[in-house]
Amino acid sequence: MSGRESKENRRRFLLRAAGAGALLGAGAAGGIVVHRQMPRARAGRGVTARLKPGRGYDLEALAQVDPALIGYRRDLRFSTGMKAARGLAVTEAGEVLVAGDHGYARFSATGEALLAEPIDDSARAVWWDSESGAVWVAGERRVYRFAATGGLEAQWPMPYEGAHARITSIATSAGAVFLAIEERRRGHVLRCSMDGETAEPLFEPNPEEGVLPILSPSPYVDLGVTSEGHILVGNLGQCQVQLFSATGNLLAAWGRSSFAIDGFCGCCNPVCVAALPDGRVVTGEKGLKRVKIYRTSGELDGVIAAPAEFSAAAQAGEPDPQKLKGLDVAVRSDGAVVVLDQTDATVHVMLPVTEADSEFQIVGRA
Repeated sequence: MSGRESKENRRRFLLRAAGAGALLGAGAAGGIVVHRQMPRARAGRGVTARLKPGRGYDLEALAQVDPALIGYRRDLRFSTGMKAARGLAVTEAGEVLVAGDHGYARFSATGEALLAEPIDDSARAVWWDSESGAVWVAGERRVYRFAATGGLEAQWPMPYEGAHARITSIATSAGAVFLAIEERRRGHVLRCSMDGETAEPLFEPNPEEGVLPILSPSPYVDLGVTSEGHILVGNLGQCQVQLFSATGNLLAAWGRSSFAIDGFCGCCNPVCVAALPDGRVVTGEKGLKRVKIYRTSGELDGVIAAPAEFSAAAQAGEPDPQKLKGLDVAVRSDGAVVVLDQTDATVHVMLPVTEADSEFQIVGRA
């Protein structure tokens, strides 16, 4: 058996073990796959959450990820030059869009700066509309639409009246604009008309039917869109991913709070979500920064980046990883995963490892 075959067999074994734990609470009603919330802050299968005297959990030990689970390698890393980079999107051509400071910037697929557009607001999120090529940018309380070639085309106020509300994510699908909004540790998702004149909640919470309310201990409620136009929601306070149709029907929900690799660590993760072309879901976590892939059944399907991928940022003046800023993720049409590390405003382009990669270094390998 070759070394690669041995690694792949180990990866499959580890994923089966993780999946068995994740599926213990699975149930299905009316075609909806809903996974039960597990007890919070547990170390979980295969992880030893040791406590250091006076220092809490041994985060160094928890940050270790079995290299056999990691199926991606870093192809490129570049700095955005921003002081506060918050949102990420990619175009069909692989160009990278980053929202931050007071506007958004466009970079080539190789990290070359191409364009910068300002807004009169703190830029919180960005989205590329695959149908029109337009770029949508969310400020804290306003929405901006830019032409594909640059230039502001339209803007409108957030259609939500909460005095303490702010936009955390934006997406488009099925001729509508979707906004994630955080207000007083609660999250909301609005489906808006393209001109912002009309808006309504995407869904109403109904715990009895498995539709949990969005809890947002930190302002990271994120949205993604699948190739079928369904809406992904990162319900970080519930440690859950929710999948809705564009009309608000719950299609799937899964997740649990756990330091184990198949769970979401800490109080509030995942902080970002995106969809691969084949429908699998990419998630990103803050604190112990991990980027992973799940099937919509809730099973872990692999790891894209371990905390070690972001170790340089973790050492940039902040000794406590729990206080570090989060991540944002986007997916290219070729399946590459692009990650924005908000701590040092860098972009990481991660490519799937292929059979042709005879020699490669997986970030996170001991």
